[in-house]
Amino acid sequence: MSVEEFERRIAAGDFLEHAKYNGHYYGTPRRSMEERLATGQDVLLTIEVQGAAQVMRCVRGSPRKLSGQGFAYPHALVTIFLVPPTLELLEQRLRKRGTDSDEAIRKRLAVAAQEMAHWREYDYAIVTGHIDEDFAYAKAILIAEKCKTARVPKDGKPWQQNGMSF
Repeated sequence: MSVEEFERRIAAGDFLEHAKYNGHYYGTPRRSMEERLATGQDVLLTIEVQGAAQVMRCVRGSPRKLSGQGFAYPHALVTIFLVPPTLELLEQRLRKRGTDSDEAIRKRLAVAAQEMAHWREYDYAIVTGHIDEDFAYAKAILIAEKCKTARVPKDGKPWQQNGMSF
């Protein structure tokens, strides 16, 4: 969409989160997110620090209703910070891709250095290594989170939850 349309939609509150990153706008449409969450679907967002901070403020700031149904946002949000072992390794990875100019890589590294300072604001941190290992860590986190007692409604029982069987 055009920059003007994106800015109009920001002003209208149409995004759960939005950010201008590396000169481009990015955002997560609020309505589709709320529809998925209201039906109990898991949703994975791959977003940068600005957007994640907006989501955390929105979700953890106050429980709210989604699409007319009560939904406990604070227990639904799980944040995972993916961090490279070093900035040097990140630079190697970016150069290996071969998609960015030297200037773009310098900018990305500067942004990464600033973002890495926020890792403690997240529930979990995964130091990236190999994609299969990273995926296994993320999957383990999501499985553990689904088993949290805080996710079970006060009048429910764990074995009545979707995706769980005993």
